[in-house]
Amino acid sequence: MKFNVHAVVIFFGLFLAFFSVQAQLLTDTLAQQQIKQTLDKIYNFEFVEAERMIAMVEKRYPRHPVSPMLQALYSSWKHFPMDPKSQAYSTYQTYLREALEKTKATFGEDTNHPEGIFFALSAHSYLSLVAAEEKDYMKALGEAKKTYAFMKKGFELMNKFPEFFFSTGLYNYYVVQYPENHPVVKPFMFFFTDGNKELGLQQMEKSIHRGIFSRTEACYWLAHIYIKHELKLQKALQYTQLLINKYPANTQYIMRHAEMLVANGKYEQAQPYIQQLLAQPNKMFHGAAYVFQGIIQEKGTKNHALARLNYQKAFTLGTNDKRYTKDYYAQAYAGLARIADQEGNKQRAKENYKKSLELAEYESTVREAKNYLKNA
Repeated sequence: MKFNVHAVVIFFGLFLAFFSVQAQLLTDTLAQQQIKQTLDKIYNFEFVEAERMIAMVEKRYPRHPVSPMLQALYSSWKHFPMDPKSQAYSTYQTYLREALEKTKATFGEDTNHPEGIFFALSAHSYLSLVAAEEKDYMKALGEAKKTYAFMKKGFELMNKFPEFFFSTGLYNYYVVQYPENHPVVKPFMFFFTDGNKELGLQQMEKSIHRGIFSRTEACYWLAHIYIKHELKLQKALQYTQLLINKYPANTQYIMRHAEMLVANGKYEQAQPYIQQLLAQPNKMFHGAAYVFQGIIQEKGTKNHALARLNYQKAFTLGTNDKRYTKDYYAQAYAGLARIADQEGNKQRAKENYKKSLELAEYESTVREAKNYLKNA
């Protein structure tokens, strides 16, 4: 099973670096402060400062996996969204492999040390995603098995290290949710420890309140879960508001917050964030912005002609990286379907809903399209 989790497990490794006597970071308050500040700089896209601070950490702990993990996180955000064919993506992989080698050298191949568990979990998880992007599925499966082995070791560590609430919570939720969305994998689920979605949500909530470094990712993924699966839009908005308050320059968080504002009908509040997306050089953000504008014009101002124009713009300007925006395009097709239906063109509405279903993973969009096609 693969989870497309941006920077999640890297965070765990960084956190646990602070709790290892072996690595001597537990008593190094200066290193702790440097790493905290570095993470904030990375998340807020202050890359010049982040690069300088990573160099300071590396100089202090040259043999420790914390610096290549920071470098991997830095690279993933600086070049977000990373093109799998780019030099940045290759550099990202190099840092992951370096982190894994330093983890093995420090903690052993099959470590039971909490810090070693999560550095290994970090490296193997992201190397699995790299292999999947390259369509080397056997390699991806091998890395995923190693990831799961270390993840299981962390299940019993939550009470001692509260940051583990997030890793365990995310697992408990998605080990149930993923096969619900992808029934083809159900026969293989006996390999995995049983989960509990409600418990998983509670554990991620605890991560926000009790964790230090995992709270940012917990905010992001709870927002994602509540809009994609649980259909609790107001709760999702609460989490994106926390993210945008702390990291106002992070373009992914800007995109997600704009989405949540639009989904909650707060159209006027969404406009400044939409304009920020349109000002970005990467057209992926433009595509998202046009979808949001289309929803506002369709549902808010009732200007169907302008809504249709913006939905269509999204397809021509923002389709270069659907890893992060394909559900937005699914919403655009659904919007075009609703407009066609209101104009009496049932056939076009059905065609657009079918296109929407090819992309949609949001439960609300899937239900809408399936209900229409069933009853049309």
